[in-house]
Amino acid sequence: MKTTKGGKTMNPTDAYRKELRKKELKRNKKERKKVREVGILKKDPETLKDQIGKLEAMILFWHHDPAPAYNVQVVSECIWSSS
Repeated sequence: MKTTKGGKTMNPTDAYRKELRKKELKRNKKERKKVREVGILKKDPETLKDQIGKLEAMILFWHHDPAPAYNVQVVSECIWSSS
C-alpha cells in the first residue's frame, strides 16, 4: 500500500491516479524538450552567430574598461533590439 507524506495509507484509486499523473508529467516533459530542440534548429544560425559575436565584443570591451558606465538592462535592450 502507498502512503502519504503524513504516513497515512492512500486510497488505491488515488494512488493509481497519482501514478498516472506522474507518467503524464514525464511524457509531457519529453514532448516539451523535443519542441524546444526543434525551435532551436529552426533558428537562423547566422543571426545566432551575430548575437554571439556582439556579446563577445561587449565582454572584451568590459574587460578593458575598469568601470563600465552601462546599465545591464540598457545593454541587453540594445543587443536584442538590433536582431
